Order: sequence, then structure tokens, then C-alpha cells
Amino acid sequence: MNLQRFAEGGEGSGEGSGSGEGEGSGEGTGTGEGKEDKPFKAFKTEDEFNSWFDSAYDKRFEKAAENLKAKWEKESKEKKSYDKMTDAEKAEYDFNQKQEKLNQREQEVTVKENRANITNKLAEDGLPVSLAKAFAPAFADTDNLEATYKEITEGFREALKQGVDKALADSSKTPGAGGGGSKSTGETFAQERNKQSKGAAKSIWDTVK
Repeated sequence: MNLQRFAEGGEGSGEGSGSGEGEGSGEGTGTGEGKEDKPFKAFKTEDEFNSWFDSAYDKRFEKAAENLKAKWEKESKEKKSYDKMTDAEKAEYDFNQKQEKLNQREQEVTVKENRANITNKLAEDGLPVSLAKAFAPAFADTDNLEATYKEITEGFREALKQGVDKALADSSKTPGAGGGGSKSTGETFAQERNKQSKGAAKSIWDTVK
């Protein structure tokens, strides 16, 4: 099935469920023009969905097969070149390959350790641990990780503060909020003190009577 059916509902759909070839209407869901307004196509039946899914899966499989073939061809070419090397060249090549794999494993360990450290630090600082995802590109760079942490967390706190301030400002404009604005902490405290004073004075006069 053509994956363009997501954007072109007017052309023929999958096998056994299409509306035929040509530029007709897309199964009663629209004409052949203006498909840009409908980037996704709805599946009317399970068979239609299965047909699309199988096609998409096949394409992903083909891509994986192409990558595997390219890797095999590269390794095959390297092997042919390796066979033509002198003993000294082979020894150097083998050493470089082992060193490359060792460096890769060390980098993987570093990334895991830095991810764990950043996650713990976020929790200690009262920040969401899910923020660790933002550090993914920097986990391999231990030397600059601290500076990256400071930059990201400060940006997160600033964005959070702006969001809270905006929410408070919007809530103060809500109709019926009393004079069209929220009361300050000082105003609220003063009103409470006045209520207490009035209550105390009333009780004194009641006692005199």
C-alpha cells in the first residue's frame, strides 16, 4: 500500500479495500482536490487498517534489510582488504578495532553513570526526574555536564515561574473575583484583623449590657 494515503485520500487504497484506480473521491471522504487539509486518513474497517499496517511493516522491514545489507557489504569489503594486508598491518588493524570497541564500552558505562547521577541530583533538587531526558546528548560529556545541568535547570525553573505567574494573572481577571482583581496578602491580613477587632468590641458591649 502506498503510505501517501495519509495525505492523499483520493487515490486507490490497499488491496481488497480500495475504491479503484484513478483520481476519484477517497472512499466517500472527500474529492481528489485539497487533500492537504486532511493529513490523516481514517480506517473504516479492520481489514483496511491491517492492510495499511502490513504495508508499513514491510517498508520498515525493507529498510532494516537494506541497512543490514550495507553493513554486510562494508564488512565484506573490509575483510577483502584485510586479507591483502601484511602481518604488521593486520596487527595494527586488530589493535585499532579492539581499542574502538573498548572505547565504545567505556562510553556506554559513562552514559549510564551520568544518567543515574543526573536523575538523583534532579530528585535532590526537587525537580522532576523526567527532566533527565533533556540531558541525553550531554551524558557522554562528563566535563561539561555540570554546566549543562545548571543551564537546563535554570531554564526549567524560569519557564515554570513564568507559567505560574501567568496562571495567577489570568485567575485575577476571572469575573466575580471581587472588584476585578485579586487581593494582596496585606489587604487580606488587614481585613481579617478588622473582623477580629469588630468581633471583640461587640462582645465587650454585650457584656456591659
